[in-house]
Amino acid sequence: MDLYNATLIESAIEIYDTYFHLVASIFLVVICGVYLWFVLVAGPAWMKNREPYNVIHLIRLYNLFQVFACTVYVTRAQQLGFSLKYIFKCEKFENFSDLVRIEVIIGYWLFLVLRTIEFLETVFFVLRKKQNQASFLHIFHHIGSVAMTWLFIISNAELMAVYIAIINSMVHMVMYTYYFLTSFKNGKLEVICLKVKPFITIMQLVQFGIIIAHCIVAVLPDCNAGYFFHLQIINFIVLTFLFGHFFIQSYCRSKKEDRCSYHSNFPKWLTYRKHFPRIRRQLSKLHRDVTTLNLPVLFSTAFLLIVIFAVYMWFIYIYGPKMMKSKRPYKLKNFIRGYNIFQMGACLVLVVRSYQLGFDFRFLWRCEDFSWLSESALNEIVIGTWFFLFLRMFEFIETVFFILRKKENQASFLHVYHHVSTVILMWVYLTYDTELMALYNASINSFIHVIMYGYYFLSSYKGTRECLSFVKPIITIMQLVQFVLIMGHCIIAILPTCYASGIFFHLQIANLCMLTILFSHFFITNYLKKKDSPARL
Repeated sequence: MDLYNATLIESAIEIYDTYFHLVASIFLVVICGVYLWFVLVAGPAWMKNREPYNVIHLIRLYNLFQVFACTVYVTRAQQLGFSLKYIFKCEKFENFSDLVRIEVIIGYWLFLVLRTIEFLETVFFVLRKKQNQASFLHIFHHIGSVAMTWLFIISNAELMAVYIAIINSMVHMVMYTYYFLTSFKNGKLEVICLKVKPFITIMQLVQFGIIIAHCIVAVLPDCNAGYFFHLQIINFIVLTFLFGHFFIQSYCRSKKEDRCSYHSNFPKWLTYRKHFPRIRRQLSKLHRDVTTLNLPVLFSTAFLLIVIFAVYMWFIYIYGPKMMKSKRPYKLKNFIRGYNIFQMGACLVLVVRSYQLGFDFRFLWRCEDFSWLSESALNEIVIGTWFFLFLRMFEFIETVFFILRKKENQASFLHVYHHVSTVILMWVYLTYDTELMALYNASINSFIHVIMYGYYFLSSYKGTRECLSFVKPIITIMQLVQFVLIMGHCIIAILPTCYASGIFFHLQIANLCMLTILFSHFFITNYLKKKDSPARL
């Protein structure tokens, strides 16, 4: 009987791997395409001359279904042994039997179906003529959840990933219960729900933090649970940015009160707030003008950026290693030397020109408004910030070099996260923020990169590599010092008497804390523990 069961399981797994993945993948792509076509094109056009549909009873039923389905999923996962006490531990559940593993996979397929059914929410928005609620955040979140769940299934990722679905389902139990209650028009209930509303977003942000921590545990060398968790970290960092921006815009800002008024308990050199609105309006106009006229129109939305990230991840984690598996490493030494010279020269130009425009480092830890800058100088600054974004995106080619030279171990989580997060934050600044103080971050980063790429260029020659070996740990120390300097600058920018507009500085502080932890771990592991072959950042 056991032999029969084992044969049956092997046959089922073979059919599953051979046919089901392909069919399901095609089906999901079609569903996502139809979904986007309906909510962005066909739906709004169809509803243009129609009255909103009354689907309140259907929405209530949908909310109850989601609460029930999420409750069943969480309960069954707990029964199978996915206790929350293991959430921050490297637990691979190797003691699970094949039957239990199959049940877990089936459960994850049901979770995928559940996330796909959530597309109905956007359809409800369109049918009720509430198109404004079908925001980029809403659509990206739903598409991203389906894509990442599908990726877990086809990549045979570690069962640790089930915790992501469990935490998400727990939050959804509360969220859909709230949606169900708000569908009833009751005075007292509406007042209570209105007070609860911001806490739903806070719960989601806390959820992202827990999942990111869980994924970091999974990608540490002692666990090494696979590339799926690297992608999840990036996905949830993007979601944290988007939800954080939504929270600040929806709940933290008041049009009727000035949150940036003078506080007498702060030093006077921190209180240059009065000129900021004028400078911000001027910069915002310049950003729009430059983007419309001669700089990247496509970058005015996140779509192209997401496509670039997707292609980058696909190449370095899937296609690149597979392509190079049976090939010899490419010899790219001269090309890399040229790249290092280009980066060194470009960063040097940015640093020198920033200093000439008035970004003196003596103002680094002051709340400075730069009200003396002319419009031509502001125009040049806007062009410079776009150039800096393209420069940071061009750095993606470094990871491509690692793959083509068959040095995949150097394409570490730290390396990928550092490059991707820098581009994301720069795009956030250009899209949502216009504070000139933030340009100090780019100036300091470019200054460090001048030294770093100069070292990379010199160390590409055998004669100088050994002589400059002592410089390697100093480069990492310089980067850590850079993070502290920028963090101090960002903290001053968000003080009540300065309170630089937008979410950029808040996100930058969170990102720098993450980078400080990762670079410190790299430094300790590679230089203090004296490992033989440290990875290049």
